[in-house]
Amino acid sequence: MTQHLNEQGKQSGLVINKEKTQTMVFGNDNIDQPVKTDDYTLKNVTRFTYLGSVFTCDNDCSQNLWTRISKTTEVTKSTENIWKSKNINNDTKNV
Repeated sequence: MTQHLNEQGKQSGLVINKEKTQTMVFGNDNIDQPVKTDDYTLKNVTRFTYLGSVFTCDNDCSQNLWTRISKTTEVTKSTENIWKSKNINNDTKNV
């Protein structure tokens, strides 16, 4: 299937980036049948980030939750100076 996609894409001038393209099997960290295109075996991974969400092969969402919590904490700490500032009116700080 990947080979067919690659061939059809080439007709339109599109090329699969073999170094950046990866596969993942959910529920298992091993892949029974490696995915190949142009005699190149795509790398199988156990974890990747897509649009800020972390996906793991074992469907464990705890990594995704910790990533989001740490990002939220970082943003909250970055606005700490604004909330503590005496130069900014409290009415402005109220949302």
